[in-house]
Formats: sequence, structure tokens, C-alpha cells
Amino acid sequence: MRGYNGLTDGHIFYRDLRKEYMMIDHAEGIYLYDSRGDRIIDGASGAAVVCLGHGDRRVMERLTEQARKVSFTHMSTFTNEPMLRLSAELVKLAPRRLSRVYFASGGSEAVETSLKLARQYHIEKGNSQKYKVISRTVSYHGATIGALSMTGHYPRRRKYLPLLTQFPKISTPYCWRCPYGKTSKNCSFECAHELERAILSEDPENVLAFIAEPIIGASAPAVAYREKRLSAGFHGRSRISKKPACLPSEVTYADLPSRLKQMVSRWRSRGVFSGRGSGKVSGVRPKTAGQP
Repeated sequence: MRGYNGLTDGHIFYRDLRKEYMMIDHAEGIYLYDSRGDRIIDGASGAAVVCLGHGDRRVMERLTEQARKVSFTHMSTFTNEPMLRLSAELVKLAPRRLSRVYFASGGSEAVETSLKLARQYHIEKGNSQKYKVISRTVSYHGATIGALSMTGHYPRRRKYLPLLTQFPKISTPYCWRCPYGKTSKNCSFECAHELERAILSEDPENVLAFIAEPIIGASAPAVAYREKRLSAGFHGRSRISKKPACLPSEVTYADLPSRLKQMVSRWRSRGVFSGRGSGKVSGVRPKTAGQP
């Protein structure tokens, strides 16, 4: 146990009980400052939740203004003006066919809600036999039981396998480490056809939805779809798409916001998606035989 200003961390359930965690004293902009005064770049923006930076006055002023008016209203009974304004802005940014918003407090809750929404949709349509959700082998959808059941990242699943629903998984369209051994020149979009085969194999009458991240971040290094639209027969399945920006699961390069297009273009120029790069991407090694 460690002490800090008369406090102890012995009452906290940390994620790793054997690890000693750095004490952060304060933050400003992109920087975190520990209790010794050392400055650290918060490169991940926390868990991608402080992308505007720490201590942004505009954010603090709006939070204070809203807290003075009303702190919280429950959606089961009430609505409020900030929620209406935010939903309108989100719909403006979303593709045309996405016109409604459901607010959640975090990513895992949002995925669980999407799962329940897909299930209820099919029940209302008279298809109560549908329950299987197809996801991908390289994916992360959340830490709760339902979200983890759809997640394909084995290290996060390993300890809880007996508790999880064993949903079917398909390969991830990971062009740098193509599971089919293809290159950008001879790609035949087998990853899209695999979804079609999975639906038929599991019986279309039982498949509830397909869930995918337009850009993978938590289980692979910014893996994204190829520019050409990936199309496969969905046989009446729902499609659940996840962050970033709530893009549809069949997103195309043309659908991306301009700043994200610039990022993707830079990655492509370095060979991240095509396999042409030097293989010196930080933290990533070229695939070897037998490597997952």
C-alpha cells in the first residue's frame, strides 16, 4: 500500500493487484503531472474520453452552467434541452439513414443496449428465434458479459470463458496480416464473403446481428476497412456498428469525416493497410508462421 497526502490506496480494487500505479496530481491540455512533478503525454486521452484536453475552459464553463440548472434527469420519465440539442447535432454528423440517438454512460453499456435493441426489434417483427450475434476474431466491444461475449480479443475473454455466450466469430479484414494471405493487388474480399458463409452456416433464421468496429483500436493498431465497400448478404440481419463516431458497419472511405480521411491517407502512404511498409510500426511485428 502507498500513501499520498494522508490517504492510502489499500481500499482500491485495481485492475492488476500486483502493479504499482503512478499517482497523477493534476493535468493540463495533453499533459498529466504525477506527484513528483514529472510531465507525461496523455496520448490516449484517458480512454479516449478527454480528446479536447484536460482543463479546457469551454468544457468547464458549460459543465458549471448546466450543473447550476439541473444535474440529471432520467430518460424513463423526463427529457431536457441539452439532450435534444446534442441528439440533433449527432444526427447531422451521422449517415442519412441513422436518425435516432440513445444515450448511454459508456461503451460497454452502449453495446449491451444495442444487443438488446436488436433482439427486441426481431421480437417485434415476429422473429423471436433470433439470438446469435456474429462478430470478428480481432475485436473489442466492452468488458461486460454480453459485450465480452461478442468480443474476439482472447486475452480479455480468457478468464471468463465459462460465463460467456459462445457467439460465432469471423476473420477481421486486417490487410497487413491478411488471414487469407492476400495482398492489395489480389484481394478478393474473402473477409466479406466469410460473413455470408457464417450467416448460412449458423442458419439465417437464428442470426440476430453482425457487430463490427469501423476502425479497431483496442485490440489491433487502427485496423480499418478497405476503400471499396464490403458487401455481403445479410439475410435480414441487423448491423451493429461501434465507435468511433457511430459510423455504420458497412462504412466506406467516402463516408469518413475529412480529418479522419487525412489520417487514413497518411497510414496508407506508410503501407499500414497495404503491407508495403517497412514493418517498423511501433509495437507491431510482421507476422510469422503460426502467429495468431
